[in-house]
Amino acid sequence: MSDAAEAHITAERSVWTGQVTALCGATAEYGDYDMFYLFPVGPLCPECRRIRDDH
Repeated sequence: MSDAAEAHITAERSVWTGQVTALCGATAEYGDYDMFYLFPVGPLCPECRRIRDDH
């Protein structure tokens, strides 16, 4: 994803490729991320937060 220090909100996740797309459009391929947490541990990506709050 764009910044390891920011938590992103997952919008889409492919079970076939492991690719994850966040609300803000940031993507990560399988192996580029360690874990997903139910509750973000760090600061939330400002763009993901804005999109979440608008809906």
